[in-house]
Amino acid sequence: MVDMDKNKFEQDIIESINEDNEVIIWDVIENNILRLPVKFKSLNSFASKLFLTIEDGLKDSLAHFLRGPGLLKFYIPELQLAFVSELNAVHGTSLEVSYPVKEKRLERREHKRFEPLTPHYAKFQNLKYEIYDISKGGLSIVLGSSQYEQLFQLKNDTLNFTIEFAKESVHVKGKVVDTKKIKPYQISRFPYGAYRLAVQVEDNSGYKKEVKKLQDGCDKLLKDLL
Repeated sequence: MVDMDKNKFEQDIIESINEDNEVIIWDVIENNILRLPVKFKSLNSFASKLFLTIEDGLKDSLAHFLRGPGLLKFYIPELQLAFVSELNAVHGTSLEVSYPVKEKRLERREHKRFEPLTPHYAKFQNLKYEIYDISKGGLSIVLGSSQYEQLFQLKNDTLNFTIEFAKESVHVKGKVVDTKKIKPYQISRFPYGAYRLAVQVEDNSGYKKEVKKLQDGCDKLLKDLL
């Protein structure tokens, strides 16, 4: 997911309100998609808040979808827009959430990298690191600040590591080509911030095969939301 374009996002939300579009709160648990339907009611641009309604009988299920510091995943099928927002308050059947901390427009297929919908890991020096996004040409991994300081002041160095896919582990070589600091709470496991390392993977047919299977699986899960 990427940082939000506020003007474009507000246009999309206003369109969704006017068209009475379906909105889904969702999560993936043990490879199963859980969905909770809601509706947009209004937005407050000045306060950067969204207001939604939820059926009274579904309100108690909301707790199952909260992650980290009160984060919820949303998806608007008609716009192919996914985003993550913080839940601020619940008043009866009304929800108040912040503007997204990140969003993704699924129709933008020119971006080759994608986020796995279930946790995947790269193993290096006997430690596992969460994969942030991945493509046939490379991947990004997430490290806590202390891990980064200890192990990954290695830009342009070649790494030997293992990618753990669903049923296969693939050994690859890669070069660290970029690093980016992640803000606190942007990823719930790292409330004090983290680092994302972009790694270019050397040509490896086994790796490409597993990435394609992973992408096909993610696409199928997302289509099931429609």
